[in-house]
Amino acid sequence: MYSIQMLSKTEREIFSGEWLLLYNDKMVDHSGNIEDMLILAEEKFPNNKYPHDSVKITKVYSTKSLTCGFFFPMQH
Repeated sequence: MYSIQMLSKTEREIFSGEWLLLYNDKMVDHSGNIEDMLILAEEKFPNNKYPHDSVKITKVYSTKSLTCGFFFPMQH
């Protein structure tokens, strides 16, 4: 797992435009499709077993703009 704060410039370029699934601010998975991340979040981190504020989804923007976008805490 990657720490979102620790993504290198190269990794930010690789994941540019991707949605990242984070658990405790560590990257678990990524996809260009947010629906995939929502489904994966529900499968890997069921609401009844994980605190909702530990699971987030964010988007990596171009390295020429913001590194990371907004976070979606997973609440059901």
